[in-house]
Amino acid sequence: MCYDTASAELILNVYETLISFDGERSDRFMSLLAEAWGWYFGPFPSSPPYTNYTVWFKIRVGVPFHTWCRSDLGDYHWSQYYLTTADVEYSFERLLVHDYIGGPQLALYEPLLGVGGALGLSEQGLSVPEIGYRIDSAVQSNVTHVWFNIIDGNYQPIEFVKTLAQPFCAVLSRQWIIDYVIPNGPDMNDAVPGVQVDWDGNWGDYTGWGAYWGWFYSPLDQIPLGVAFPGVTCGTGPYVLDRYNPTNGWSVVQYNDYWRGWPARGPSPPYWPQSSSGIRPAGWVKRFTVQRISSWETIIAMLLAGNIDLAPVPEERASALHQDGNVYGPTVDGIRLVMLPIPPSGLRCYMRSWVNGWFYSPLYTIPFNSRKFALVVGVADRIMINDAMSVYYKLAKAGWNVRVLLGWTATYDNIMAGLNWLANNAGLNDYALFYFSGHGDNITDQPPIDEIDTLDERIVTYDGQTISDDFFTELVRPGIFPINGIWSNHLAIILDSCYSGGFIRIIDAHNFGGQQLNARDGAIILTAAGGIEGDNDTAYESFFHDRSQFTYHLFVNNPYTDLESMFNYAIDKMLTCGFCDDFQVPLINDRYNGNYTLAGGFSVFGVYAYTMWKWSYIDGDVNFDGKVSMSDIVAVVTYFGNYFGTQNWNFWCDVSAQQAGWRDSRISMGDIIVAASNFGKTSIPWQQPPP
Repeated sequence: MCYDTASAELILNVYETLISFDGERSDRFMSLLAEAWGWYFGPFPSSPPYTNYTVWFKIRVGVPFHTWCRSDLGDYHWSQYYLTTADVEYSFERLLVHDYIGGPQLALYEPLLGVGGALGLSEQGLSVPEIGYRIDSAVQSNVTHVWFNIIDGNYQPIEFVKTLAQPFCAVLSRQWIIDYVIPNGPDMNDAVPGVQVDWDGNWGDYTGWGAYWGWFYSPLDQIPLGVAFPGVTCGTGPYVLDRYNPTNGWSVVQYNDYWRGWPARGPSPPYWPQSSSGIRPAGWVKRFTVQRISSWETIIAMLLAGNIDLAPVPEERASALHQDGNVYGPTVDGIRLVMLPIPPSGLRCYMRSWVNGWFYSPLYTIPFNSRKFALVVGVADRIMINDAMSVYYKLAKAGWNVRVLLGWTATYDNIMAGLNWLANNAGLNDYALFYFSGHGDNITDQPPIDEIDTLDERIVTYDGQTISDDFFTELVRPGIFPINGIWSNHLAIILDSCYSGGFIRIIDAHNFGGQQLNARDGAIILTAAGGIEGDNDTAYESFFHDRSQFTYHLFVNNPYTDLESMFNYAIDKMLTCGFCDDFQVPLINDRYNGNYTLAGGFSVFGVYAYTMWKWSYIDGDVNFDGKVSMSDIVAVVTYFGNYFGTQNWNFWCDVSAQQAGWRDSRISMGDIIVAASNFGKTSIPWQQPPP
């Protein structure tokens, strides 16, 4: 029931989920304990009648679980258990039963049962047996398959599947819980008579599960030192937990009988619909140890001495790992920078040059110390109001401070007051977003005369007044126009209106209009209309979706959380539906550094040891065959220009960067130069590490 990334690092090395993210993609998956999956629009015969659609998985029945762990505690062995579909069903139903306050169960309750938790069903008047029956019916199985019955049709299947890749969806052995954990564990709920160690998966008359529901804490927090008694694990993953000390760290060792074998077969980017490069890890790590060290000086000294292989280092101390103390220059010999600074903590990850592999799945996120302010406007009819509410729900769920103006409240004065509120509250490091859905028009260019097409574009307020693109030009250059400008370095403007393409020049440094040449970076603008031929596109509405086409595909059921990916997804959907044509071609102008994300928080799953190995690597040996050959250089050239998040991204080809020292999450000329300079060089072949 892990809901934090520190625990996830251990869990995802020992346990497995049905599927996992494929490399650094959050929209592509590798099959793990499920060998195949898909969805069916409608209920299966055994599904409850309120099912909207069903997501099914064919399970790798027979995968072995670990038979031991924790050599530091003594001889902890148990019987050999093999994966069954009943184990998978139990794992998810157990998660829903243990619905403690603040837990991750919300992510499953919403799509499966339409509420935020079992309490939501209770508030609907359902009894404990009725709630238990609903939970039991949400996840079902036969001898080969498990399926999830989705009640909420607003959840896209891919969004639900992404949830199943999270560490709290790891699969347990039900029989191990019954045979080993329940007989040996402590009482987990003093409020209920008898000993409540863990739920055994027996529904009976649907009343007994209630003893494990409604806790105000994570079950793990009730056990001394926050670990399962006595700190044991039984997973199917590539490593077995060998040592655990909550004070100073843990260690896992290779599981020799791991079903996927050694070395790892993936990830092997790029991803479908592109063809895989075929590049895969060349070796493996037998023991992976995480230490908790409180002194940054000690961490840096151990890293330089080669006593640790990988470590995060605060930016203010990173100079010790760069030549001449220049954090923007090369790293010292033998040290590589794995990734650029991680928000929000300001950490850089450094590693020894003999460590290779794919380590983590970073997600673009908003720093914790940034505030988020948004003004959302929906003018005129029901469709525009629905647009605005769709945006509001997405932002509010992500923790934004949102002001909404709908229908008759979206007057000129109220919109101006809202923009003043946005400008006055959003500082340099805060996020500011303005969204408008309503009517737009254009008129002959008004002073200052600056339009190539001789037209000024405008949005129309509820009371018939207009706000022009000239106003927004000054709005993003602070302190000039009637209201205070927006100083935020994280500014987004989204306009779903006719003729909105003309607003794109607000932040277009390549425009020939004089005043736009001074527009600043740090902003992104998305418009529903404005094609290649000009700014005079219209914006389609959809009576089927009861929203504007652009907003619907941008904000409703869009699986992404950053505006760049959300925009690309929306374009694809609109093309499929026939709503990108001569009359409407949405535009994006991105002067924002990185990806502009709407989601808060920070998520890095940490080191996944199965795809790592230690070996004297030569920069440019992309396919890890021990030499830098023409095939390596061709691979780097083939993926030149791609960066993290693009469909053709291949992180194996990100071999070097002039400033970062190694991976900078883009394949640039620096990677080509390094690979070419090492052409013909060879290394000692990788050898299996000693026991």
